[in-house]
Amino acid sequence: TLAQRIKVPAKTVTSVAFGGPDMCDLYAVTANNDQRELKGTVFRTRSEIPGLPVPKARF
Repeated sequence: TLAQRIKVPAKTVTSVAFGGPDMCDLYAVTANNDQRELKGTVFRTRSEIPGLPVPKARF
């Protein structure tokens, strides 16, 4: 179920991830496209719904 839409000023978002101590910071990373000034930008916003923590792994 879609809970919320968040607009960013870039056309291409390549990945999103939750972070922060309470997992309520939402990060969005953009790709290189015709908006050169926004390529590789990391946007951060707060979410009312926390993300799930990723289990630790050993490599």
